Amino acid sequence: MKVLLATAIFAAIVVAGCLWAFRPLRVPVDASPPPGFPGEGFSHEHFESLLRQYADSDGRVDYEGWHQSPESVAGLHAYLAAVSAYSPDNAPQRFPSSNDALVYWIQSYNAYVIKGVLDHWPLSSVTDVKAPIEVVRGMGFFYRQRYSFGGRYYSLLKVENGIIRKRHRDARIHFVLNCASDSCPILRRGLPADNGLVDYVASVAPESLRSELAGANDYDVSFFDYDWPLN
Repeated sequence: MKVLLATAIFAAIVVAGCLWAFRPLRVPVDASPPPGFPGEGFSHEHFESLLRQYADSDGRVDYEGWHQSPESVAGLHAYLAAVSAYSPDNAPQRFPSSNDALVYWIQSYNAYVIKGVLDHWPLSSVTDVKAPIEVVRGMGFFYRQRYSFGGRYYSLLKVENGIIRKRHRDARIHFVLNCASDSCPILRRGLPADNGLVDYVASVAPESLRSELAGANDYDVSFFDYDWPLN
């Protein structure tokens, strides 16, 4: 009986410790939406203007410069205040099409990733943000931190897999979600990609390669190890 009791107490301690280690960490946005934010629809221009300022054509982000500019940090928070206030779930009238909803989730995901980096700056990789117990790499950054989307708090992992991939089921999603790492897609805006992988590559490739890609009816896909250093 004593052995069973001791075992039960030990198990309870372990469970309590795991619950404490994996408890969500809410990250609020203390700001108001940008001045002149539209009363209908949802504008991403405020965020995209910051990307034009701090992300180059190769997808490298000047996190140091962004972090050193209180005005630019405040600008990001203003955009995220709108993300926090409205979403396709709590304000569907602002997102009349499936594409409008998808753009919201992609842009807000990318914006919160940047906020996560700036909040912990300086760091060399998002994997430097640790949970008390790291079961898998990136858990502290992508799972434990919870951000507000239309008043509901989600982890970045939930947004990517439980909302974006589950609701929209479009492989091209992985060309636009940016996790602030070298192996992530670069931060781009407004590029067409209507007919699969080759058409997407052709839309961003140098002119000299587009004729070759136009004839690529048969191709293999190769994989590389994921590279986690900051982009």
